[in-house]
Order: sequence, then C-alpha cells, then structure tokens
Amino acid sequence: MGSWPHAIALLWACLGPVSSVTADAGLADVTHLVLHHHSGATSTVTVSQSVSPAAETFGCYVWGAAGRSAAPGLTADPVEPLRAALAELVGNARSGRTADACDVEFGQKVVSLLAAAEGQLAQRRR
Repeated sequence: MGSWPHAIALLWACLGPVSSVTADAGLADVTHLVLHHHSGATSTVTVSQSVSPAAETFGCYVWGAAGRSAAPGLTADPVEPLRAALAELVGNARSGRTADACDVEFGQKVVSLLAAAEGQLAQRRR
C-alpha cells in the first residue's frame, strides 16, 4: 500500500476527483486498482512492494484525443521533491494561505479510497 496514495494523487490531479475504486489481487503482493473518476474517465494502477531491483520502475501515462502525456519519472535525489513540497508549505504559511490542493481533506479522500480498496482485497483473498 506504500505507493498507492501517490499514484492515486497523481491520477486525481490528471483526470479529476475519483468517485470509486475497484481493487483486485494478483500473484504475491501485486495489486491492481481501477479508479473511476467523476469526469467519466477511468485509470489503472498496478503496484508491488516486492519486485527485484532490476524490475523497479515508475510510469504514468495519460492519453486522449490530443495524444499521450507522460508524468516525470522518479528523481535520483528523493530530497529534491521534498524540498519543493516544503518550500510550498513555507510559502503558504508565510502568506497566510490555508487552502491547498493536497490539504488534509484531500488526504482523507485518498485514505477513504484506500480503505475501500483494502476491503475489496480482503474479500478476494479469503
């Protein structure tokens, strides 16, 4: 479940709010999610925490009538995105801005989707 919230947040930003999730278990710890967006779009996520280092990868592609767009890949320096997030947080605090696209309400919505997915996976693994 470690990378699920990030994948959901990225697809939420690309395709709009997620209204529901369908989850299914693959072999070992492979998990497949189908996200149903309010816009009518669907997106899929496949995650695993136990792949070999040679198989580790990240990819996110969104496509439509205008073509295909790829999200930036993982950076070699994990501190870089953390710095950017902290700079944005500090900027918000200094300006008095309290609303943010990734605020606690957004986090709660993502966690609710994760809980629904976990419930479905528990049913399928019985």
